This record gives sequence, structure tokens and C-alpha cells, in this order.
Amino acid sequence: MILIVLPPGRMRVGLFQALQQKGLKRDVAVSVTHFLAVPEMVAVSDYCATLPRLICQRLARDERLKVLPAPVDLGMFPVHLAWHVRYRSDPAHRWLRSLIGDVAEEHGLPS
Repeated sequence: MILIVLPPGRMRVGLFQALQQKGLKRDVAVSVTHFLAVPEMVAVSDYCATLPRLICQRLARDERLKVLPAPVDLGMFPVHLAWHVRYRSDPAHRWLRSLIGDVAEEHGLPS
């Protein structure tokens, strides 16, 4: 059985389309709205889930979990930052946004 993270809009459609093109279908048992809700649920059940590579690298340390490559190339999905206009010029906020961009770039993610 599959535990699935239901991302909004087009990302959800893209994932199901990629699997369908390969003749694969998911038997979804549980759906959640956030990736970090998945690890414990998978660890204490017979469910499996598809998660982003960077999350899986961290989860590989948990002996209760087995991390395998996805059966098809699922590509990438966009990640966005949003903030209130009043923080546009705030030095601390600008520093944090820059740091997040640097970390993403270090991991080969588009900034």
C-alpha cells in the first residue's frame, strides 16, 4: 500500500502522469499534505512512499526504513519562497533568503 504526499496542483498531476506513462499505478491507502509526515507512518506500517531525494538521504539513516530509487524518473518540482513585502529590505530576512538560495545551489537545485 502507498502513502502519498498530495502536493498542490500541477505537481500532483505530473507525478501520476509520469507513472502512468510507464504503465505503473498506485494503490493509495493514506494521503498527507507534508513530506515530513511520511517517515514515521512508513516506519510503523507496511506502507511505502515516494519522496524527494534530499529527504531520502536523511531518512536512509533510520534503520527502520529502506530507501530505494524511484521506478521512473520523476523529474524535479519547484520550491518557492514567499514573504511579506515589509520584509523585502529587512537585513536578517535578506540574509536568510540568501542562505537558503546558497544551500539549494550547493545541492544542485535551481535557485
